[in-house]
Amino acid sequence: MSNHWMFFGGVNYGSTKVDINTGDIYNTADLNNPNFAFRRGPSALDVPLQIKGSGQVELPYGLALSGSFQHFTGFPENTTVSVGSDTVALTQVTQVVLVSPSGTTRLPAVNLTDLSLRRSFTHGKYRIEPVMDLFNLGNINTTQSRITQLGPTYGRTLGIVRGRMIKFGINVDF
Repeated sequence: MSNHWMFFGGVNYGSTKVDINTGDIYNTADLNNPNFAFRRGPSALDVPLQIKGSGQVELPYGLALSGSFQHFTGFPENTTVSVGSDTVALTQVTQVVLVSPSGTTRLPAVNLTDLSLRRSFTHGKYRIEPVMDLFNLGNINTTQSRITQLGPTYGRTLGIVRGRMIKFGINVDF
């Protein structure tokens, strides 16, 4: 940090297609499975675009400000319908059937920013460093999971990005 700052980051772009019934890339699913038609698609953890950056700058009075930013595309979803013996004659128990190809819909993209402010004080062999961390600076509430089975609760949010959090702490080295 010869100029009192630094920055680093990265970009990742790609996709992973699998047999969504088994997670297998070799397509060995059961041909009698009603989901055979839509079995190829993005893996459950497929995130085609990820961008991350972090940096730190030394401020006057010995303060250090660091931060990070990350953007990632939402995870793929599988829209399904539950078919039971009360709706149609089945040779098996209740089946969950895919109604569209995997990944046709995705969760929303997420943009997160975190900051940290700290200052070190030295006294003899002791070093004390008060720290203030801010997580989710923009207080985003992007949906992270939702109901994907067709019905009256379709699309209902089950989980969101955790809200803004401020953490105070002290690091002591002796």
